[in-house]
Amino acid sequence: MAEMQSKENSHTKRGIQRSKKLTTKVDLTPMVDLGFLLITFFIFTTTLSEPKAMKLNMPDKYTGNNPLLIGNNKVLTILPAGQNKLFYYFGEQPSTMLETNYSADGLRKIILNKKRKSHNSMVMGSKLWY
Repeated sequence: MAEMQSKENSHTKRGIQRSKKLTTKVDLTPMVDLGFLLITFFIFTTTLSEPKAMKLNMPDKYTGNNPLLIGNNKVLTILPAGQNKLFYYFGEQPSTMLETNYSADGLRKIILNKKRKSHNSMVMGSKLWY
């Protein structure tokens, strides 16, 4: 626990004896043990928070009876071809496929022109990229 320590020879000058100074030494090992016991007690007694998942609203299952009708003049299909090339066509007519690139004068200009012509345009691609 705690013990008192004293110095034996405390003579500084001849004939004069100073009073003995006592120092204390406290052993903190039991305090550390108590701290670890408290930490483990609180870790084991707390309830872990339950995982909360956000509800995901999915669309109704498609039955095939009522097809999604989109006007052909509102659809732009883009097909990436590699080497900075893109092929695109409007509506469902791949026979009128045109070629462009990823630059501001290429793909961006085509999409902006399509949006100007119709407000509710839909852009479809064959692959998704980020």
